[in-house]
Amino acid sequence: MYKLLLLLLIISIGFGCASQKPLYKETIFHKMEYIQVPLWVYNLPAQKDYVIGISTKSFDEEAMRDAARQMAAVMKSRNTGSYTIEKFAITTTTDIIKDGKSVFKLNVGSPEEAERIYNSLHLVDEAYLYDFYLGLFSESQTEITESYKEKRIFNFPDWYTKDQIIDEGNIIISYVSDRSYNLVAAWEKTAEKARFELAKYLEKDIQGALISEDEDIDKRIAIESTMKLVNMQIKRSFIVTEIYDSLIGYKVYLEMEMKK
Repeated sequence: MYKLLLLLLIISIGFGCASQKPLYKETIFHKMEYIQVPLWVYNLPAQKDYVIGISTKSFDEEAMRDAARQMAAVMKSRNTGSYTIEKFAITTTTDIIKDGKSVFKLNVGSPEEAERIYNSLHLVDEAYLYDFYLGLFSESQTEITESYKEKRIFNFPDWYTKDQIIDEGNIIISYVSDRSYNLVAAWEKTAEKARFELAKYLEKDIQGALISEDEDIDKRIAIESTMKLVNMQIKRSFIVTEIYDSLIGYKVYLEMEMKK
């Protein structure tokens, strides 16, 4: 009887082990692709008048182009002249629970100027990148040469090495990058990041306060900076498509120039 029970126990353990799923290490597929797009996506024509607008690809072509035109108008308005507002507050005490930090950032332009630009923009050229529409717009009637319309695949740009600011005297150049699963968001985030970096470089009027309360040291630092940015222009850009398993994301690299 004892031998029979032992045999049944061994068989039961064997079946239990066999039913278990084998252990494996999950791997994430990551691939970067350089996409064929017109030359004006990489390098805007020398004239300052051109601006890129992006929207989601749609069967309603009129609405699709209009959405890209609206984005281009806002982008051009903020690059022509905008305010960056950054509020930064930190509270540090000996009580860890009370410690906290909050940051508020905003980059705004004139709604009236954006509307004026929107009404004056006309479409110069267009292209598609997966599920997104890219439009090149201009306020003037100037057209671009056919060489700018040719679709090409470029390697990673040598003009970008890292996020940084370079002061060349008469101009300041901001090199930035950012990513998103939405190309519109990736482009807007990167452009806004460039404007904030330029504002940070020119930052003024920083206020701070140090307050002591009883035995606790309570540091409160409140910084509010408002900076008027003018004469900005995106000179060059580069888009990398990143594929994580079945998800497609986009990383945007920008070179933004500001004249002093």
